[in-house]
Amino acid sequence: MFVLLLVLQQDRAPEFNSTELAVKTKSERLGGSMVWCRPDEPDSSKPWVLSLDVDNKDRSFSFASVRPLKRLYALRVFQGTIEEASLAALKGLPDLQLLVFTSKGLSDRGMKAIGQCKSLRKLDVASDSLTSEGLKPLVPLRSLRRLFFYNTRLRSDDLEPLESMKFLDELVLPPTVGPARVQSLRHSLPRTRIERLDH
Repeated sequence: MFVLLLVLQQDRAPEFNSTELAVKTKSERLGGSMVWCRPDEPDSSKPWVLSLDVDNKDRSFSFASVRPLKRLYALRVFQGTIEEASLAALKGLPDLQLLVFTSKGLSDRGMKAIGQCKSLRKLDVASDSLTSEGLKPLVPLRSLRRLFFYNTRLRSDDLEPLESMKFLDELVLPPTVGPARVQSLRHSLPRTRIERLDH
């Protein structure tokens, strides 16, 4: 009977607490959504995880707004700009495993804050001002498995920090990286699936 009850509980999404509900309501007014969903990691110990999508449009997004979401697993911020200094708020999210943003406003300085997110497994970023200095803070993130660089202007010479990230499963590079550099990275990271965007 106890086992059956446990199965039934796991089959039902958790309730939002009052803090989460306030953030959910605010994000929906701005065109976003926050839901409980199944994790995409087959080895996840959690049957349900909290995911927040923010459609930022022409606004400026502060990560301080998600600081209270201690159960947040996935955060995606699309369009608009980010308040880079507020990225420090992510350090206090112990369950954050997926971070995606295609917004403007990220520089090497902001990557230092992202490097403090020790639980990250997937990181997708867009920025036109990243350099090798912005990649260095990612090297200690041993839990990171997927790293995508969308709409960045990273050059072949910027990628040296990535050579030691042998724990990556997947790496996607921008078209500003030359084919020869992609090949050399494949040699340095033999177990990593590496792709280069065409445009």
